[in-house]
Amino acid sequence: NTARVRRALLGLWFVTTSAELGLWGYGFVQTWVMAVALVANLWGGLDAILRFPVAHKPESTFVVKQVMLLLAKTMSYTMGLVIFKRSLITFTAVLMLDICAPAVAFCMSIPFETHEKLRGDDCANVDIVLQLWRLAASSRRRQQCLRTCKGWMQHCLSEVSEASPILKVMVCAASPELRRRLHKAGRSI
Repeated sequence: NTARVRRALLGLWFVTTSAELGLWGYGFVQTWVMAVALVANLWGGLDAILRFPVAHKPESTFVVKQVMLLLAKTMSYTMGLVIFKRSLITFTAVLMLDICAPAVAFCMSIPFETHEKLRGDDCANVDIVLQLWRLAASSRRRQQCLRTCKGWMQHCLSEVSEASPILKVMVCAASPELRRRLHKAGRSI
C-alpha cells in the first residue's frame, strides 16, 4: 500500500530529523552543519517522500539532486561533527543510521511493478521548492491547498471520532461542521 509506505518513510524522516536536531541541541554538531542537514532533509528527503512512488531514471535531475544533497550532508558532518575527533564509532553510527539508512529505506520501498510506480495516488512529481513557489504566487492554489488541508483534517478527525466515544464528543465539540456530518452519517453522539 503506497500510503502506508509513505507514512512509514515520513516517520523515519521525522525521527532522523529530530535526532539531528538533538545532536545540534546538545552541541555535538556545529550550527552550519544543522543548516546543511535541514536543507538536505527538507529539499531532499521530504521531496522524495512526497514524490513516492514515482520512479526516476539514474540520470534524472531528481536523482542527481538527491546524491548531491547526501554528499553535502555527509561532508558537512565530516567537517562539523564536534565529537568526530573523540569517537570514530559515533561518526560511523551517525553516517550509517542518519544519512545512509533513510536513503536505503527509500530505495528499498520503491515498487518493482510498473503499474505501482506510476500510480502514485495523490503524488505530484514536481520539486517541492517549485511547488512552494507556485503556492506562494497563486491565490487560487493557496485556496485549493487550504480546502485540501481542511478536507484531510476533517477526514482524520472523523477517523479519530470512530476510535472512542470520548474522542467523538471532543471532536464534535471542537468542530460543528464535523458534528453535522457525523449526525447525517448516523454516527452522532
